[in-house]
Amino acid sequence: MTPDLLAYGTGGLAYAQVQRPEGLQTTNMQTGWTAGGGLEWMFRSGWSAKAEYLYSSTLGGPTGIGGNFGLVASTDATNNTRWSTIRAGANYHMNFDEPQPVIAKY
Repeated sequence: MTPDLLAYGTGGLAYAQVQRPEGLQTTNMQTGWTAGGGLEWMFRSGWSAKAEYLYSSTLGGPTGIGGNFGLVASTDATNNTRWSTIRAGANYHMNFDEPQPVIAKY
């Protein structure tokens, strides 16, 4: 956008270990996707501040085998899990491209 302000988008794989305590005492790993975007602003030489938003959704899966009042039953229900994440932070950028002068002292 400007030399000091970067707007970006991001996306990728999401995974979560989901526990369903209500009647079905199961825990399963669900995979899905995540997408979002953010802004990063270089406010000083070597320093930047950022804010980012991510939306994640798992593809769900069967709830598995659970018990209710001592009975064990199998279920075909699926569970989709969705969540939002907002992150903010500050970054220090190390510049390895420009070597610093070496001062020899004898």
